[in-house]
Amino acid sequence: MGGAPDLEEAARDADEWGLSEMAAELAAEEPEDFGVWPENMIVADAWLVVCTQWNTTALPTGQVLYHGLRYGDVRAGLGGADIHLSPEGWSKLRLMERVAAATQNGRRG
Repeated sequence: MGGAPDLEEAARDADEWGLSEMAAELAAEEPEDFGVWPENMIVADAWLVVCTQWNTTALPTGQVLYHGLRYGDVRAGLGGADIHLSPEGWSKLRLMERVAAATQNGRRG
């Protein structure tokens, strides 16, 4: 899971479906820099799998307070996606959780 897109496969698929112009563009396209370092890609993939598993509280004002991820659900999501995080990867995922919760709750920094 993760990594750069397979542009050659996309070009073959486009050509097979009669999209030869698109196939030519895809075959000629150079991948741009990607905003995730390769060593962090597994954590980014893990985040995309579990980022909807929030423990929240609805406030009387209509706002939602984000407390953090539901770890039982995170474990199930990661297991279902066959993603295995090292202790370092788990720490990185929890850092993403803290930053996302702060952002969702309107705090910055």
